[in-house]
Amino acid sequence: MNIHNDDTDGSASNEDKNAFFAYYKSTGIPLPSTWGDCPIKNLEGDDTLSESTDITVSSLPSRSSELDVRANCPVFLAPSSRVPDMKFNHSPMYGIDGSLCKSIPMDGTPVSVSSPLFEGVMVNRVKGMGDEKYFEGRRRSFQWTLQGKFKKRIRFDHLVTGQDLGRPFRNVPNVGFIDKGLHLLKGRLPDVFESRLAGDKPKFEHAIINGCQHFRVEDPNQKGAIFNLMTDAEDGNIVEENSLLNDPSVPKDGEKRKKYFAKLENLVKFHYETEYVYTFNFYANFFNMAKYSFELTPFVSIDLAPFFNGYPIYMAMLKDSSSDENIIATEIWHKRLLDYDQKPGLLARIFANKKVR
Repeated sequence: MNIHNDDTDGSASNEDKNAFFAYYKSTGIPLPSTWGDCPIKNLEGDDTLSESTDITVSSLPSRSSELDVRANCPVFLAPSSRVPDMKFNHSPMYGIDGSLCKSIPMDGTPVSVSSPLFEGVMVNRVKGMGDEKYFEGRRRSFQWTLQGKFKKRIRFDHLVTGQDLGRPFRNVPNVGFIDKGLHLLKGRLPDVFESRLAGDKPKFEHAIINGCQHFRVEDPNQKGAIFNLMTDAEDGNIVEENSLLNDPSVPKDGEKRKKYFAKLENLVKFHYETEYVYTFNFYANFFNMAKYSFELTPFVSIDLAPFFNGYPIYMAMLKDSSSDENIIATEIWHKRLLDYDQKPGLLARIFANKKVR
């Protein structure tokens, strides 16, 4: 088991730093000093019709004008280089030369997205990055919604989401102990739940259908308009609709549907079909992306930068586990990642696998 822990002053090796900057460069994202302060190609926006998804999206400038002009924004949401040929059709993201210079919108602005296996629309919201109305009265810290069509048929248990890190953790609790704990909890976890936290490439994945809070499946050939993320869900609230699964045993309530699909015997009965439009809505409460910290309580938080070894985490991710193909993936980059080799804070050191001097 290869766990990288600080043994002297918390600094990373030259090999680690070279690997970090090599991956950072592969993403194509601009230097953090320019985040939120870059000339853009077109402020008028453009309307894009996705023929394969029957969805129209206005690719307009972000709703939060403050975010568009703010220099030194701490967060950058980037297309993952781990999905070859994935494209976002949102002109404000790109400079005059076509290079990526602005983040994928994090304020609820819908953007077109396509990859070799999917085509549709994505909406992202991060607390503190715009659309604060969505977060009022809620503990949620971020949300992502994906709507569109798959370009190949995929069985329900094979479409997974989660985290897949390319570098080992640093300064972490005893991950072997955590893995054993997860094994003991196997009876309470979904049948499709894979966790390998130890080793050089930590990961955990589960079927998206038993993880997303809301799910929709619609037939664009049937009478009536497809649920529109811009007009029908401007406030970010998605309505569950799974009647087209044509199985009365599937609960119509989102929470009950998640429990139903925690069982492999239920997952294997269904496929994502290429002719239907699917909507997945996912949100979480504890990870503060603007601060890059895990908020245990309003008064207790853990800085995550020293743990992830400089590797960005996924915000949205879909993967076909049967072929190990990434379908859609976005990575949340924070300026704190550039300081990943610093000594962890006191609370982090308390839970660390080794004492950090």
